[in-house]
Formats: sequence, structure tokens, C-alpha cells
Amino acid sequence: MGGFSLQTDNSTLGRGVVVNGSFPVTVRNGAHGAQSSTFLYNYGSGKLSWELMNGNCVYVAAGPGLIEFTQPLSNTFHVVEGTVRLTAEQNFTNSAILMMGNGVLEIGADLNGGTAGDFTRGLGFSGPNQIGFYAGGGFSAYGADRTVNIGGTGASLVWNQNGTPGFVQEGKPLLFSSPHANATLIFQNPIILQNRAREIRVQNGSAVIDARLTGKISGSANPVAGLVKSGAGTLELTAAQDYRGTVSVIGGGLLLGASDVYAGGTNALVLSNATLDAGTGRNAFNTLDILADSRLATGNGSATLSFADCREMGWTGKLEITGKLGPTTLRFGTDQYSLTSAQLASITCRGFSVRLDKDGYLTQNPPGTMISVR
Repeated sequence: MGGFSLQTDNSTLGRGVVVNGSFPVTVRNGAHGAQSSTFLYNYGSGKLSWELMNGNCVYVAAGPGLIEFTQPLSNTFHVVEGTVRLTAEQNFTNSAILMMGNGVLEIGADLNGGTAGDFTRGLGFSGPNQIGFYAGGGFSAYGADRTVNIGGTGASLVWNQNGTPGFVQEGKPLLFSSPHANATLIFQNPIILQNRAREIRVQNGSAVIDARLTGKISGSANPVAGLVKSGAGTLELTAAQDYRGTVSVIGGGLLLGASDVYAGGTNALVLSNATLDAGTGRNAFNTLDILADSRLATGNGSATLSFADCREMGWTGKLEITGKLGPTTLRFGTDQYSLTSAQLASITCRGFSVRLDKDGYLTQNPPGTMISVR
């Protein structure tokens, strides 16, 4: 920009900058200028880096691509689809951040100043230091693991709560991570699902674990609340879950990061082209259904994972166990009849066939073993 301002006419609103194509674009060496708002659209696959001094401008950042702001912001900020990354460290308490169109706010710096964590805005649509969701949306982490605690006190967030502005709306997903993220997003708030199956969509960045939820997820028993984890990324749960509905993992991975994340054998589990990582703790589900070829990661075999009798489940995919099977690693029901012969034939552990022992524990067959099924 050669030190000039992008816009000097403050008599009109809604000026825009549109980027398309595969190459990155950087706008630098200048200031935004007097106009009060600007629309930025990145429809390309390259990054749009916005490095101007921003003044008191209201920004609308849109398009499926990545937009990165390297300078502090001081006014209302709209995230409309795609990923918007903030990399300037600041105590960002000015005006509101408004999430629209399932956009992702990528936290690339500490936005809390001296306050613990990286992002602690409260819920709302108009006040300073607030964030509001008009539809779906969420957060991702860049540069280092980032901690989000909406409101700063670990308060529970209610999905689609009438009369309470701010959190994810009915029928919309809560998003974590992005294709551009390179660290783990740690989300500390408990979440109340109310009486629906809710979708948490985890996109696949370059971190091993894309998002970690440390707060409890709960929901009503009538109608029954459930959870759909979608997307190609990996989600880790570390707190006890408190809802009775089905847990569906549609793509990507779900990591059980502690014992009794799922306890009591209440929740049925569905896997579809997905991985369940048993971690190293003790967890119990109701039935297991396989809709498309999936994986169960058991690591060194120290975890204890159990399912109910699954003979009535019509598996339509194979199950690959990637890890060791210890004596009590994986159990179905309480006896050797808790899986059908077809289900057992669809399971492999490190390339070998498996069987159930008399108590329902899954055991890897040694090489050359012949199994007779009657």
C-alpha cells in the first residue's frame, strides 16, 4: 500500500475486497482508512493476509478460504464461513464477534492479555467482550495449543436455549479445528445438548488431536439426547458424559481420554469410516454398530473397553483393531456367543483373525489357527 490508506471515503458502507485463485495474497504497509466497514472475501485456496492497521473498522470476513489478521482489531467482527485467524496478541475485549455460516475463529495468539487462557469472551450479540452464534461455528488453534473458556468461569453452554442469546442454534454444528490449524483447541465449557442429537464437527488440521473437550456433555433423557461426531479430525473427550443417546462417529476419530468418559453401558456406539481410540482407561458402551469399515485403536492393550451383546446389530462394515489385545482389553457381552460368526469374521487384529473366550473377551488367534464355527 506504500503507506497509503485503503479507503478514505467514509460516506458509504460495504466496500469489499475479493480474492480468488491458488496463490496467497498479502495486503500490507498501510492503514484501513476512514471508512467504517469492509467486506473481505477469500474464495481461493491460498491465504489472504490482512496486515493493515485497522483503526475502528467493522470487518466481515467471508468465503471458504483462510483470512489472517496480523494487526489488532477494535470493533465488531463477523466470521461468515471459512476460517479467520487472529495472530496479534491483545486484550481483545472490544465490541462483539459474530459467528455466521458455520465459520471458524482460528486463535493464533493470546487474546486475553494477562487473563488465563486464550479466549474467555461471554455470550452475546451486541456488547463488548461478547461472542454470538447466529448459526453454527467454532474455534481452532494455530501456533500453540489454545484454550477457550466462554465466559471465563467454566459455565455450561446450552445448545439452542430459548431466550438466552449466543450459543449454537438449532440444527447447526459446533465446529472445532480447521484445515489450516496446527495445534489442539482445548474447549473447557460443559455443554448441555437438551433433547436432541447434536453434531460436533471436527475438521482435520495437522495436530494429532484436533480438539479436546474437558467439560461434561449432558442432555435430557426424554426425548433422549445424543452426539454425532463428524468430520475428518480427531476429538478427545476427558470428562464424564451424561446423556443416554447414541454416540455416532462419522469419519475421523474419537479418543477416550480418561476412565468412565462413558460408563454404565448406557450409550450405543456407531462407527462409520471412523476410529475409536480406547486410550488407556476404562469405558463401557451399550451395543456397537459398524456402518462402514472402521478402526478400534487399543494401543498397548492396557485399556478396558466393553460393549453389550451385539448379535442383533447388522454390521455393514469391517472392524480393524490397531493395537494389542490384552486379556481384558475388549469385551462383548458376557460369553462367547455375543458376536455372530459373520461379525467375528469381519474383525481383524494386526492382520489376524479373532475369537471370543467364554467370558466375552476378544482374543487374537495365533498364526495358522483354524476356527470351526458350528
